[in-house]
Amino acid sequence: MRNDAFYKTPFVLFLVLVLGSSAISAFDYAGDYVEKASAFISSVIAFLVISELLARSKGMSLFSRKKIKVIAFLYVVWLLFEQGYPLYIYRDQTLPEGYLLTMSLQLAFNAFVAKVLLNDRF
Repeated sequence: MRNDAFYKTPFVLFLVLVLGSSAISAFDYAGDYVEKASAFISSVIAFLVISELLARSKGMSLFSRKKIKVIAFLYVVWLLFEQGYPLYIYRDQTLPEGYLLTMSLQLAFNAFVAKVLLNDRF
């Protein structure tokens, strides 16, 4: 019979890897504290999305329907915040070439991923 530690250890390792990786990438991000926090949260959301997509590829789900809705919503909305905040604080500067195109493509991709997550047929 397996004890609780058998099930808790992989989850703790998952949290350490996700939070550690997200923190390292956020600290390495060039920007103010809001942009760094945004990069951290974005990375955590991406890990949750990737985990759920992997589970879906195996015919199961890791999260409840309500949590999947929240994750899918955050995956799209957080991109708008993450990309929109620099537009606001650096509004007096010229946008880099292709910034809006890249943002639009990423938004379309995130919306598609959210649609896949919200699909009940898996």
